[in-house]
Amino acid sequence: MNTTSDTSSSRPARDEAGPRLFYPNSLRLYHASANVQNGSAVEFELHPARRRIDGYVFVTLVPQKDAPQVRPGGGRKAASFDWTGRKVCVKLGFSDVCGMLSVLRGAAAEVGDGRGLLHDSKDATTVIYFSQGKDRPGTFALCLSRKLKSGGDPVRLRFAFSPSEALGLRLLLEQALFPMTFGFAAEGTGSFRQETPEATAFVDEPGESPGEPLF
Repeated sequence: MNTTSDTSSSRPARDEAGPRLFYPNSLRLYHASANVQNGSAVEFELHPARRRIDGYVFVTLVPQKDAPQVRPGGGRKAASFDWTGRKVCVKLGFSDVCGMLSVLRGAAAEVGDGRGLLHDSKDATTVIYFSQGKDRPGTFALCLSRKLKSGGDPVRLRFAFSPSEALGLRLLLEQALFPMTFGFAAEGTGSFRQETPEATAFVDEPGESPGEPLF
């Protein structure tokens, strides 16, 4: 299993107060497999709070599309992932992130006492499952299950975090709580900047409390 990660940076914003801080806002982790059904990738995007608008972490989970290939002459073609097709996207609010951190810190085995976190929108219902690995200590699994209200079978995708990835995710989510709540400070000033998040794929609304398993 191959694992790589990369980050992409947002454009620096400007206002009357001058240039603002330049923050990376995306983390991608890839798990490629010779068996395409077992491969997946996940992306985390931080969207800080703006005036009277709460911040969130946007999560996208995608399946692997093609297996790695060995080319004539010894070259290799890397596996590809379906970022534009069969994916599941969800917004994590403050309570959602705190729930995941309770699992990452060992205070809970699963979010929502095993029932997951329910997110509902006018178009679809998504359930977030996040739990400690049962077979390998220090590992964690994220599963997103989404069903369109127009009908059809639910889409279920899963990503397993290694112990080192889980440690990094815990540290990132801990640091994300402050800007999610209060935003970022503008460079050279004592005021907090107001980011304008860009729309990214499917957006849902976090539920007030964990719900019963739907799918």
